[in-house]
Amino acid sequence: MAPDYNMMELMISVAARYLEDGKTVAVGTGAPCAAAMLAQKTNAPDLVVIFEAGGVAPLLPEMPISVG
Repeated sequence: MAPDYNMMELMISVAARYLEDGKTVAVGTGAPCAAAMLAQKTNAPDLVVIFEAGGVAPLLPEMPISVG
């Protein structure tokens, strides 16, 4: 039986678990951004996200089209 997730979803969820609450992380677009957002919504609500384009600690209710 196949799992209910694909490899990208698995990678994002594993990466999110490594992000620690109260720490700061620099992320790019795509999977790194998704991992940071998932971490903030689950195990690291006080994670500070810095985007490669310069945004610091944005509130992200949904995945941005671009961070630039």
